[in-house]
Amino acid sequence: MSEAIEMQFDAFCKKVIKHACLDAHAQLRRKAEREQPLELAYDIPAEPDEAAYGRTWLHTDRFSVCIYDPELAEAIRSLVPRQRNIILLCYFAECSDRETGDILGLPVHVIRFGRQTALRKLKEILTAINYEQ
Repeated sequence: MSEAIEMQFDAFCKKVIKHACLDAHAQLRRKAEREQPLELAYDIPAEPDEAAYGRTWLHTDRFSVCIYDPELAEAIRSLVPRQRNIILLCYFAECSDRETGDILGLPVHVIRFGRQTALRKLKEILTAINYEQ
């Protein structure tokens, strides 16, 4: 009788260890999906280039974008870094949502939501700028 109980206990312990390892592996995988590479952590401030006749350069970690409309440049610059990168990658670098997600280390649904949120914010900012003038 005690041998049967010992075997059941051993089987139970093996299952617990197996599931703990699977949970730890899944947690590490989820953490890797959420983390952003260190090279994307910095945000280069964009300054207007006076020598380029008022054109504004906005920078990401992979490329620079020249924007000719100062109001649009100021509106994009006022976005949070993640939204700014999404807008620059989607509309100026012409990356798809999947490519943008791969570059930024984010899932596609986060890119879509971030793009929609950024576009709403840009609309609000540009509308406010036009009303001020």
